[in-house]
Amino acid sequence: MKLSFLLLLPFSIFCQTYTLTGSVKDTANSPVPLANIFTSTGEGTLTNENGEFILKVNAFPVQIKISHVSFQAISLKISEEKALNIVLRESIKTLPEAKVGNYALELIKKATDKTRQDSIYSHFGRGFYRRIQKEGNKYTLLQEIFFDSKFSSAFGFEAILPTASRYTFHDGNVENKFMFFSTLRHSSPGPPLRFLNDKGELLPLKDYPKFYTFEVENFINHDTPNEIAVILCKPKDKSDFSFEGRFYIRTYTNGVLRIKGRAYTGKENYTKNFWFKVKEAYFDFDINYLEKEEHSVLSGIELDYVLNVQYASSVNRPIVEHVSLVMYDFGVPKDDSEKKLKATVMQEDQLFATTQESTEFWQNNPIIKRTPLEDEVIKAFEKKKKKGGNMVFPAQK
Repeated sequence: MKLSFLLLLPFSIFCQTYTLTGSVKDTANSPVPLANIFTSTGEGTLTNENGEFILKVNAFPVQIKISHVSFQAISLKISEEKALNIVLRESIKTLPEAKVGNYALELIKKATDKTRQDSIYSHFGRGFYRRIQKEGNKYTLLQEIFFDSKFSSAFGFEAILPTASRYTFHDGNVENKFMFFSTLRHSSPGPPLRFLNDKGELLPLKDYPKFYTFEVENFINHDTPNEIAVILCKPKDKSDFSFEGRFYIRTYTNGVLRIKGRAYTGKENYTKNFWFKVKEAYFDFDINYLEKEEHSVLSGIELDYVLNVQYASSVNRPIVEHVSLVMYDFGVPKDDSEKKLKATVMQEDQLFATTQESTEFWQNNPIIKRTPLEDEVIKAFEKKKKKGGNMVFPAQK
């Protein structure tokens, strides 16, 4: 299941604003989701699953830049409100030339050092998070939350302030109270760049080649300031804690722009008895970052957390939790939101104890644009009025 988003930036009601709408597609007329659209003065948004966007600007003319890690960035000067049909050309990929030593490993090490150096920089951002759990053929859990946050390139989210949320689950679901924190852990390139050995222990940089192989698969925008190396990472021996996937690293800045792959997690974290046993657990994730002043800043996460479980020694069933997280506003807020942020990330029961808002708030919110399947799932939950902790869907008016 996928999410699609239509994202708007908030502005003061006292300022005159103008609206730009449009779509971003590739040369084959396919939509480009999660493309970054930013003005020269800092306003910005992301395209949704259908490549659509809405952008509020303060004045005309305005210069906007449209970029995506897999496409050539373009800039446009816009002088009036109108619908924009933008076409991006795929970035030219070049097979890597021979390098002295293990060039791919050196890039990984430099990117790791870069995230550590960036730990002194903090950013403010607003985001939206959704989690849907499916056990076999039955949807068993739904969480949605809007939040303000403070985060860094090295550690990800450091503080969260929920502004609106709702939470529900069907009786008998496999409750996982740490999913939100697992998502937050992946919000920074730091943790995915920190590899583990077969015992789940953190590997020092010097030991990376003992457990993993690294290969530059190709270059995007080769021999330019925007050159991106696509690095394929594979474990030498698959373990409960291994990772396999690709890192997209801008070679000019050593900044991480995208991480896509599968990370296995230890099964010993789960209860094991006659009635319930986890046979396999892993994350499939696609994390995208944008560069703000040469620092990697989270823009979006698509994550599937998969548990293959066995009940009563005979019934095998997959449990899939799909998570989408998108950041739709960056920079210094125009209100006192940043002052209200807590010093630490709250527990999950606190996160979902915020204002529930009306059903219309969730149905008509301009930041969310759902697929028909997601609407069907959400209506099923609303119809049953199932509870979760202290939270319940508001009654239909």
